[in-house]
Amino acid sequence: MNTMENREIRQVGPASKVIPKMEVAFVRRKDEYGMWWPGAIYDGEAALEKYTERLLQAGRDMKVEIGLRPEPIYDRTEAKQWVDQCQARKPDGLLLILLDRQQHAWPTAAMAMESGIPTVIFSPVGTAFTTNTAGLSRKTNSVIYSTDSFEQAVYGMKMIKAHRKLKETRLIVLKGSERRTSMLPQIGMDIRTIPAKTFLDAYRAMPFSDEIRAIAADYLKKATKAYGPTEQDVLNGVKGYAVARTILEQEEGDAITMDCLGALGTSEVSLPCLAWSRMNDQGVPAACEADLQASATQALVQYLFEKPGFQQDPVPETLRGNLIGAHCTCPTKLNGFSAASEPFYLSFH
Repeated sequence: MNTMENREIRQVGPASKVIPKMEVAFVRRKDEYGMWWPGAIYDGEAALEKYTERLLQAGRDMKVEIGLRPEPIYDRTEAKQWVDQCQARKPDGLLLILLDRQQHAWPTAAMAMESGIPTVIFSPVGTAFTTNTAGLSRKTNSVIYSTDSFEQAVYGMKMIKAHRKLKETRLIVLKGSERRTSMLPQIGMDIRTIPAKTFLDAYRAMPFSDEIRAIAADYLKKATKAYGPTEQDVLNGVKGYAVARTILEQEEGDAITMDCLGALGTSEVSLPCLAWSRMNDQGVPAACEADLQASATQALVQYLFEKPGFQQDPVPETLRGNLIGAHCTCPTKLNGFSAASEPFYLSFH
């Protein structure tokens, strides 16, 4: 019997296959150098070993291909050559690790940040004054991390990875009656719109399999309460998940959204609220109401933070000055895909 453990959904589109690429280099003076103000000296061999190990491990963990320059950049000529080579290779991003504040260090950072390639500058404490960073910090497409924590550099790598994956993401949109393709401006996501009737037809044709019954039983067992829904209602919701999974696989998509109320509002078919919650729990961005912007931010949260996001309508509470998020649908694994589900109850939309 198929169970929910062995039939989880996965991204199957271009974003699931792409391996982002980064070019990385260290920057310092070639010989041993004195303690010029502000007074940080980074031992060349020790620093290279320390940061290289962390860098390569981060690349392995997040499945990013690292092109590491074998030797540090020792002067402006080498800096210009490296940036030119990177522009020819067209990586998804650059990472410069500064082990010096003097001479060619910040001119090299400026060259990288002006290259047109997304750039992360990691500047351990002692390698920067605000006079070095003030102007460059205003440049778009780049970020400077002035800290001893290499986790900040890793976060910059995650941003570059997320940017590439967003551009490669194929979003399946169930809406209207025509099939067409388009691209989400600025982000570059591939939008594949298919007729909403595709979902309706597949739903009506799909039987209640053993897998669907097992997943529904698990929801009923784990729910703290059920306000209104019957067992059949939950079965209907889970069937919507199985249908959406089939469509995503057939269309080779990475994310999905549907004009739920427009497509299903007058039909007997269950809205995909439970389906979207489950898909987000399993790492597939799923958004309501054929909302392209919400779909993009769902994907961004997953790619950047490795946990599901959620879509909501804002509800003001004026006495306390609060803004309440009224969820269209919400995942349960709020602490990450491998974490346990939060307590939840079942109710109608």
